[in-house]
Amino acid sequence: MQGLSLRFKLILLAMTTTLVALIIVSAVVFTYNNISGYNKLKSSLQVIAKVLADRSVAAIDFGDADLAKQNLSAVDAHKSVYLGCIYDQNDQLFSSYSPASASNKSSLESSQRCPISSTIVDELVDGSLYIVQPVIYDKKKIGGVVIVATLDFLKQQNEALIYTLIVAVLIAAITSFLLASFIERFVSRPIHRLRQTMSDVQLSNDYAIRAVKFTEDEMGDLVDSFNQMLIKIEFDNEALKGSEKKFRTLSSSSPVGIFQTDIDGQIIYANERWCQITGLENLMEVNQWGDNLHPDDRSHVLSSWSSALLAGDDFKMEYRFLIMDEQEVTVVSQAKALYNTQQDIIGYLGSMLDISDLKAAQIQLEHLALYDPLTRIANRFLLKNRLEKAIKAAKRNKTTLGLMFLDIDDFKRINDSMGHDAGDELLKVIADRIKSCVRQIDTVARFGGDEFVVLLTDTGNHLTTDLIAQALLKEIKKPIRINQQNIIVTASIGVTMALEDGDSISVLMKNADLAMYRAKSEGKDTYQYFSQELNHEILRHLTLEIELRAALENDEFFLVYQPKFDIKRGQVTGFESLIRWRSSTRGLISPKDIIPVAEDTGIIIPIGEWVLRSACRDVERLIESGVLPREGRIAVNLSAKQFKTPCLIDKLIDIVRLSNINPKNLEFEITETILMEDITNAIQLLNRLKRLGSTIAIDDFGTGYSSLSYLKQLPIDYLKVDRSFVDGLPDDVNDVEITSAIIAMSHKLGLKVVAEGVETPEQLKFLNENECDLAQGYYFGEGVTIEELMAFPELRYKKFNRLQKSV
Repeated sequence: MQGLSLRFKLILLAMTTTLVALIIVSAVVFTYNNISGYNKLKSSLQVIAKVLADRSVAAIDFGDADLAKQNLSAVDAHKSVYLGCIYDQNDQLFSSYSPASASNKSSLESSQRCPISSTIVDELVDGSLYIVQPVIYDKKKIGGVVIVATLDFLKQQNEALIYTLIVAVLIAAITSFLLASFIERFVSRPIHRLRQTMSDVQLSNDYAIRAVKFTEDEMGDLVDSFNQMLIKIEFDNEALKGSEKKFRTLSSSSPVGIFQTDIDGQIIYANERWCQITGLENLMEVNQWGDNLHPDDRSHVLSSWSSALLAGDDFKMEYRFLIMDEQEVTVVSQAKALYNTQQDIIGYLGSMLDISDLKAAQIQLEHLALYDPLTRIANRFLLKNRLEKAIKAAKRNKTTLGLMFLDIDDFKRINDSMGHDAGDELLKVIADRIKSCVRQIDTVARFGGDEFVVLLTDTGNHLTTDLIAQALLKEIKKPIRINQQNIIVTASIGVTMALEDGDSISVLMKNADLAMYRAKSEGKDTYQYFSQELNHEILRHLTLEIELRAALENDEFFLVYQPKFDIKRGQVTGFESLIRWRSSTRGLISPKDIIPVAEDTGIIIPIGEWVLRSACRDVERLIESGVLPREGRIAVNLSAKQFKTPCLIDKLIDIVRLSNINPKNLEFEITETILMEDITNAIQLLNRLKRLGSTIAIDDFGTGYSSLSYLKQLPIDYLKVDRSFVDGLPDDVNDVEITSAIIAMSHKLGLKVVAEGVETPEQLKFLNENECDLAQGYYFGEGVTIEELMAFPELRYKKFNRLQKSV
């Protein structure tokens, strides 16, 4: 049936329906006629039998057999009857009669002609119908009548009917075929033309073709639906072509390499930028991209790509190409699976980004973050990282390690007499000499200024440490040629041993520092081990702690304010608040002696709160007197302990709010090292300060560890370039490169830059030319009290006006 045409199916359907209907009707007619003829025959015979019974009363009563037979001759009136029987009151056969034509009606034997008794009931036996009727006289049965008839006439009548029905069915079948053939043209023709239209659309791929509507019936609705579908497909097709054209245009001009593969990973499309990145000259070579992979990356990249294809996973990886001129290109490539409507993967769409420049910049920044830019040795962060690992290894392997704290004796004298450039050159030479005296497994780091730290791993005993310390002292004392002068310097070294003296970074660093100060107190140019003899140093700290607490209670602290100048506008934009201590017993004490002890003992927390309250108190006075612009800011430094304690941050925020000043007039300064110790917590705390409305600055930027990925997450407003970079401006090439890079990077991140430690017009000129925003330093004068600012505000502008003219 599936291979038959629609025309034949319609004709076959019409004929089958007609024939089945006719057959059913014929069967009904035949059945009805058969039953009706039988009932009619039986009814007429029953009437005859009744008449015979009534007429046979006298014959039976008088025993007149002839009369009885004469009465039975009445059955000649019915052609189907071939036997009549009358029984007496004893139910014995009294008389019988067979019509003359009976021999033609039945071939029954004589034994079957009359029943033995008239007590039988009406029944059909062997094709003969028996009709029984009792003879009643005076309400008593005196005999019976039995009539036997044949059904041959009824059979003949049925045969004639069957022939008639067969002829009628044949005529109806022929008529149905002719009519169906004629009618199917009107039904199949629109469908045939609709199919032809579909075929034309498929062959020409032209969705502008439309089917012709011939009727307004369901076929017409089908044609309308088909045409609407073509319109939708045509519209979607045009939209798809437009989107594909836009994609091709965007792809061809994209700075990112774009490619598409089939399900087997074979590239079926790649834009020009992709070919440039991979080093392929034309699109015919795109599936040879694996040949240009860096030899060290090829196996891993191809294996990962094959695994992604096999599992249907996304692909993302950083790897390298080595193109024809041996140029190394680092890329980040990723690809995602493409699916069809059945959610089966049909290929991949991916991108490739050349990050070579970014990688180089990241390596440079990481080097700056891990290594001191002046001496090219490890900085604090790298030292802390290696020291932490060394302590764990010493605990695990039950070995010892030594930590040396080395400080150049009288280095400030050299800086003051010969200048900072000479001092920097000296530090470089000292760093190289220290490295020459230690093993490859050891670490040399610049801790800050003229301080160096040497980490000696797996020393075994004090003898190794002694030999290295003696070699250091001897090597450092060798003459150094700087500015055509021979300079001889010495160093003081403090040594502590882990795990003998402690097992934490802070304890070991403190021990080594105390031992170094003992070496200085012993006349310098020597080394000292940390021991219990240094307890007096701890006692000194305790004494200073007590004095600091007393100073806080006796109000011996005061603030001085150092101005910050807007280089372009030539005006004061704010001040940095700096704490000072005038002891009632020891006089004015340097902050360098205050802050370390305060940090170690925790007194820095109440001192920090005092500084903030005092700064908030002075803000309104400075604004009202005109010393501080109304939009200006007072900067307050946050210590490590303050910043690491969230509850203290809450207290600082409460102090600001209770002071009733505008938080926008406050700026919080946090050192870079503090931020990098716990970047996640730092971001949360800075966000809380930021929501207060104050600005945030990173102090001493460049001396710690910062990466762009972290820096861009911090909610900061200012970066303060550490004075160690400003000192060498504009002559030191390294300081020039680092400072200009920090300024440019900060501006790219939307941050303003403050240069610390500005001491010469040449430094300020360089900063101005490199678009540094703000500057502060001794060139503008030291910090003064608020009373001095209020009394002589012009002192804050005198030097700056002179400097502005020089710029």
